[in-house]
Amino acid sequence: ARPPPRARKPLAPKPPPPPLTDEQRAALARAAPWLCRFEAWLRKDVSRSNADKVMERVHDLASGRGVALRGCASPAFAGKPVSISDDLVGLKETAAATFGGADHGGWLLRHPIGKLIRFQQLLPSLPPPSEEEGAAGGG
Repeated sequence: ARPPPRARKPLAPKPPPPPLTDEQRAALARAAPWLCRFEAWLRKDVSRSNADKVMERVHDLASGRGVALRGCASPAFAGKPVSISDDLVGLKETAAATFGGADHGGWLLRHPIGKLIRFQQLLPSLPPPSEEEGAAGGG
């Protein structure tokens, strides 16, 4: 016979993220060209729901706001805007080592960073951005 399930302590609700600072907005503006290309590529690769969630986390990382994790006093990687030219493999390793359990099985940090790594590796072989993407901040 199976033992009865253990009662779980309810999780505290995750606080909403604070508004972006001027510095974080500037970091996102600098990231706009690669973020647009990344999102276009990502939406062809994964489901809409997955892409929406990944893009939320990637915007948090690129802005320097960081990713809020339950049980952590401050957001993961807060104050360190992530760029497509960064050592993303190292970032993913740091995420696993530092935030392992708080990362909800990898869905909040390791999965989005993994998608960034894949895009980073493909980027040199992708065609240049189109004129439309360039006009929209994508190039």
